[in-house]
Amino acid sequence: MIASTDQLTPYLETFRLRVDRAFRALLGISPDVALTWEARCDDRKLGTGRLRLAVSGPEGDVEIALALVQRKGVVTLDMARPRLAYRSVDELARSADYRFFRRISAEIGARSSAVVAQVVDAVGAWWQHEGLGDWMYRQITGSGHRYATLRLGFRCNQRCGFCWQGRAWPDPPPALLRQWIVEVAALGLGTLTFSGGEPTLHPDLVELTRLAYHEYHLEVVIQTNAIRLRDVAYLEALIDAGVGSIFVSYHSADPAVSDAMTHAPGTHRRTREGIETCLRTAAARGGNPQVRLNCVVERSNAPGLPDLARDVVERFVRPFGAHGVRSVEFSYPNLSFDRERWVDAVAPLDEVRGPLIEAARLLRAAGVEVILFTGCGFPICAAHGAPELLDTVILGDLDTMDVEGRRWPDGCTACSLKPACLGLRREYLEVHGARGIVPFGERSDGGGR
Repeated sequence: MIASTDQLTPYLETFRLRVDRAFRALLGISPDVALTWEARCDDRKLGTGRLRLAVSGPEGDVEIALALVQRKGVVTLDMARPRLAYRSVDELARSADYRFFRRISAEIGARSSAVVAQVVDAVGAWWQHEGLGDWMYRQITGSGHRYATLRLGFRCNQRCGFCWQGRAWPDPPPALLRQWIVEVAALGLGTLTFSGGEPTLHPDLVELTRLAYHEYHLEVVIQTNAIRLRDVAYLEALIDAGVGSIFVSYHSADPAVSDAMTHAPGTHRRTREGIETCLRTAAARGGNPQVRLNCVVERSNAPGLPDLARDVVERFVRPFGAHGVRSVEFSYPNLSFDRERWVDAVAPLDEVRGPLIEAARLLRAAGVEVILFTGCGFPICAAHGAPELLDTVILGDLDTMDVEGRRWPDGCTACSLKPACLGLRREYLEVHGARGIVPFGERSDGGGR
């Protein structure tokens, strides 16, 4: 059986169960009475919404509506005046509904402040996670070699415009992070990536790394902007704990372009220093850890991809010989947390293709592996005209989580490499349509394996 995300302990369901128990205590109903509830956000910026409950039991049917307000992360419910309504169309014909209506009203009014506080606390905890999915916290993915990713939290010392995460999303509890590590090992996965947010801001990263590597023998990768890795003592503590690979976000050779993308002035320089510190430390330790880079491609940095490649070669490869940067992955961003910004930033394929191919050729000429077609990467025709770049395409081995949310426009139907291609993100098609798609003929532009 192939390991999947669903085999890891769920997190968010606990908040729904807590709300369910709290409302049953408030309404005085037993577990055998059907209770459903849903919340609707009326205004996300103002943090206002409505909570609606439906109760169905032997006594009758009733609906309860409560006002929901969030201010500075604190949720409040208007418990003083809940709105109740019959669910029956013919109220007079079902007097049981009326009696149930009156009893529920009395139950709410009679509840102690402690019971009401439990409801407010439970709804508040759930509301903080509203709209989130368990896959955002832990994920198993990959084609062929499958690996797990744990996101330790969503705080970050940058505010990248292309990021799909909200910086106020709650962190998972430390005990659950440890449980997920145990489960990842039990599933037979060999590699675990710690991500975020920025994982180096998490206070338990060293301890979690030690647990994963020394107790459960997992290969540990951290996905980072490397700002904190300028601290040699902290970096060495991570390496001693078991970090074997460091995957650093590096988006441009131009500090102004990079800082604009990350919305964090001055951090391009600190990231560059962090990469160099990692490489010097790796060289002193015989090549451990490996350092790899990731470049997210947008309209602003796409023209400068060849300059980025030259910068990587001159700064992070040649000075360090065999211990220099091992690979560069180019990622095509999915829909970001700020949708309006993403629409302006997403680059059409025909603008990306030329600079991307030139950058890839420069890196490969220097012995650096180039990765283009992962779950976060490009459709294969981004390399149209450069058949030598198709040698990393793996035919017929796509992960279902990678292809979710991807689509193939009509122009892809006759493409010979469609079986190995992830296609285009739905959001791209909404903005650019099939712009930039160039189907491959019968292997006239290369093969893949």
